[in-house]
Amino acid sequence: MEALALKYGALSDGESNIISLALVLFGAFACGFAYQTNATLSRVSYFVYFSAILLASNFLGLFSVHLMRNALVGGYFWVIVCIQFFSVIIIGFLICAISKKRSRDAYGVAKYAYLPFIPLGFLWLLFMPPKNRTISGIKSTPFMRGWGGVFTGVSLLIASGVAANSTKEAVQRFAQQVSQDPALDQAGFEMRIYSRGIDAILTELASGFQTPHRVDNETVLKSVVADGSTLRYTYETAAAIAALPAPYKTDLKRRNCVAPLMPVINAGATMEHVYTRPDGSLIDRLRFDTRTCN
Repeated sequence: MEALALKYGALSDGESNIISLALVLFGAFACGFAYQTNATLSRVSYFVYFSAILLASNFLGLFSVHLMRNALVGGYFWVIVCIQFFSVIIIGFLICAISKKRSRDAYGVAKYAYLPFIPLGFLWLLFMPPKNRTISGIKSTPFMRGWGGVFTGVSLLIASGVAANSTKEAVQRFAQQVSQDPALDQAGFEMRIYSRGIDAILTELASGFQTPHRVDNETVLKSVVADGSTLRYTYETAAAIAALPAPYKTDLKRRNCVAPLMPVINAGATMEHVYTRPDGSLIDRLRFDTRTCN
């Protein structure tokens, strides 16, 4: 679940917006089939309810951003994503529900509840006068009708805009915090793995090594190469050994099966260490993947 959530978090804004739109439409379709009502809703009341839904949506986004740091570090980012998904579906359901009532007030039938989900359709449905000049089926309080209702709706819209702007600022602060917080930096690296793919990440890691590099008096790291999902380290050692000593293997495993390499291994990568003699003959080959590390 966490891996899927990180993949979602690594999506671009455009891709995540498409998913959100699809979830809103799913909630609207669910409402279309599951919710039946004979009630009506006046224009002003509809405006107030719609503004309240927008405000709730933006506050949810702000709330999620404030929880994101602990969720990413604590390994329950998937909970935040699930809450967001279900909330967006509910928002689509609620918009459809109030639009059905507004449609009945304006047209006498509920079938025009789809209008808010098309460009300018919301404004069309909002300003459509009632079909019958009767009191709405839902009793309105002073702040839900007339100029009082207009003031309420506008106030909610302004508050919604403030919440949306606060969310953008919180996201910017969070992005700046990532480079200063080691735990967040590690979580961000995991997101990059899922957004760019294992091959690209391993190629980037390989390019960060300066080779040849002397490891000790007898061993030189000759090359680091990304080969598909395998990052291969090739060493040349002058030590007169038939195989790597057990303590050396244990130490090598300890250094590979931890951060920052472990997230890459968990995503499907393999760390391969090849030790050769000066004549090119093989001494030992060690591979670290999810099975050997765990």
